[in-house]
Amino acid sequence: MKLQLQQQSLRLRIAEDELAELLAGRSLLHHQRLAASTEIHARIQPVDGSVSSARRWSAQTADGLLALELRVESEALRAYADRLPCKQGLQWQIQLADGGRLEIDLEVDVRDSIGKRGHRFKQS
Repeated sequence: MKLQLQQQSLRLRIAEDELAELLAGRSLLHHQRLAASTEIHARIQPVDGSVSSARRWSAQTADGLLALELRVESEALRAYADRLPCKQGLQWQIQLADGGRLEIDLEVDVRDSIGKRGHRFKQS
């Protein structure tokens, strides 16, 4: 899993193998050490059923750890997998407590997807 932060957007890019893990109902975990006492832990959690906007996203900090979690409906993951390879991923606009917004994009790496599925772009 790769994380990209830019202004008020977070892009999570995963490989086809990681998508397979999510489709099998398993979480993806990403750990990044930024300094001796500073880390980012990110998790993508597949969820059966629907996810409310309030429960879609969480971000917590404590003692040098930033813990991020994105909960994604398994059905949305399956529908996305059926469209691959494509450039358009899954997107959400998250309302933050301070009134701001965070845009989250979850995408499968297009080059990896073409390598696994062939060069057949579909409408997204």
